[in-house]
Amino acid sequence: MTPTQKFLKEKSDFRELLRGLDVDETDVVTAAKTQAGLYLKTARYRVQKMRARVKAESRLDGLRSEKALIIRRRNQEKKIKMTESNVKELLLKNPQIQAAMAELEQTIEEEELGKRLLDAYDHRGKAIRVVADLIGYETTVERKMGDYQALADLKAKLKTKYPAEEP
Repeated sequence: MTPTQKFLKEKSDFRELLRGLDVDETDVVTAAKTQAGLYLKTARYRVQKMRARVKAESRLDGLRSEKALIIRRRNQEKKIKMTESNVKELLLKNPQIQAAMAELEQTIEEEELGKRLLDAYDHRGKAIRVVADLIGYETTVERKMGDYQALADLKAKLKTKYPAEEP
């Protein structure tokens, strides 16, 4: 098994991923450190949900084929002519098919949630970048303001030390 396969087999904790979305703007460094790991875990969750959907689709297709074959055989034995539309209608009434369809719908919803969660982590990363930039700008402005204040203090000292002479 490759490292990628091992990683994708690990269990995903949906609640952990939801909790990880919250960013404390006072601790941008920690948020930035955890971003890549959480994004990767979310990508794993998304892949797992995609695989579940593919598996559910395959199960439903196999079940439909199996049940349709049984219906066609039974009708052939009884010499009953049946259109494909009739076969499809009978398949839709089958409880196993209905259960497989419900399972597929559930996996599609979960996969979509996985996509949106991945998008949310992408936005989280961008938000962290914006907050970090703002902190940097704020620090620069404070430094400049300190420089201006130091210059004003120097001017004041010079004026007191060397007062201007009146003509």
